[in-house]
Amino acid sequence: MFGSAVLDTAVGLVFVFFVVSTICSNVYTMISRMINTRGKLLSQSLIKLLGPEVYAQVMRHPLIRENHIKLKRKFMSVFKSELDYETLPDYIDPDLFARALAEILAEAGSLSDATKMLPGDWGSTVEYWMEHLKGGKYDDLVHLKGDIERWFNEKMDALTTLFKRQTQWFILAIAVGVTLVFNLNAIAIGETLWKAPTVRDAVVASASEQLQTSQEATPAGETTDTTADRNAVEIFEEELSTLGLPVGWTKQELAQFGLPKELAMANDPTRSVPEPLDLFIGWAAMVGAAMFGAPFWFDLLRKIVSFQK
Repeated sequence: MFGSAVLDTAVGLVFVFFVVSTICSNVYTMISRMINTRGKLLSQSLIKLLGPEVYAQVMRHPLIRENHIKLKRKFMSVFKSELDYETLPDYIDPDLFARALAEILAEAGSLSDATKMLPGDWGSTVEYWMEHLKGGKYDDLVHLKGDIERWFNEKMDALTTLFKRQTQWFILAIAVGVTLVFNLNAIAIGETLWKAPTVRDAVVASASEQLQTSQEATPAGETTDTTADRNAVEIFEEELSTLGLPVGWTKQELAQFGLPKELAMANDPTRSVPEPLDLFIGWAAMVGAAMFGAPFWFDLLRKIVSFQK
């Protein structure tokens, strides 16, 4: 399509990597929302840093509670829903957190025995703030709030790094699962793109359409992922399986592994069965590509197409 088999093959491969990465990302987003990964990590970190009782006081503070209300559907009811407090929010505004904690510490510090209000173990940082409150270092809440907000932002930066690392492990596991379920062999896909001009042109056309749709959907030249909010099967069927690529399991491939032929996703009796080593390498290459993430492959796809133009 762009006049070069090498470039068209590269565009096709990058587009496939983008779609597979998007599938993995969408699966992770769905799982993360279901188990509230970020909210649990935030909660566990704050409990460890502040101590259980101080954390509980902060989460019960009106400034925090009032800003974490969400619509919850009642159990065993499709039609009824109610507003309820979100016990494990995945984000807390630094300013509100600092104001809430500063008020709690100031009130506890005004007591002769702060443990009456904040029983149990405190984090070392809370101990520091309480000691300085008693010593008169903080003559007003503004100074204390500023220290707390700076501390909170530093900890959240570290927590974001930890969350990204955790996410990478999740994505790796998901990429392995998606690759095996849909039989995504990077070597076989690359060979087909190189040897079959018709398939190559169809994939390149689909990639160009994806780019155009994304650019038209957002202002100021920004781009968006038009495969978002679709499940993995929908993306696979609409973006890959209809293009003539060697994706999905065929009956002969399933038979090679002794799996039921009813699981076949592709009806292509002419497709050759790869050698086990080639299959493993192709799967590994696809998993590795998925780890780079959809934004990386989308940006690379846009650069390649722009360069050719």
